Amino acid sequence: AQAAQAALAALAALSALAALAALAAQAALSALAALAAQAAQAALAALAALSALAALAALAAQAALAALAAQAALSALSALAALAALAAQAALAALAAQAALSALSALAVLSVKHCRAFSIACLGLLSFGYWRS
Repeated sequence: AQAAQAALAALAALSALAALAALAAQAALSALAALAAQAAQAALAALAALSALAALAALAAQAALAALAAQAALSALSALAALAALAAQAALAALAAQAALSALSALAVLSVKHCRAFSIACLGLLSFGYWRS
């Protein structure tokens, strides 16, 4: 009878130990599940931060490209303005050269006329002097 009581006490102790072990295992599993949930939340937060950084980098790249395009357009416009100024200067130089040539040709015509008139006058004076003598 004592052996049976001892066996029953041992069984009761074993069942209590088994219940304690089950409770400890359940607590460990719940703690692991909570840690896993926290790790998943941290990973999701890190992914959200990375996606936000990627979006900001894309926006910065777009802004840089737009600035480069605007700068290229401005440089092209300034080059066109410089070319237009050079063309205007060339046109003005051509007009000035044309005016100078026309003035020179007019002077040449006048000098030829004056030389002819001078030579006629000289011949007239000479002939008048010849006839007088």
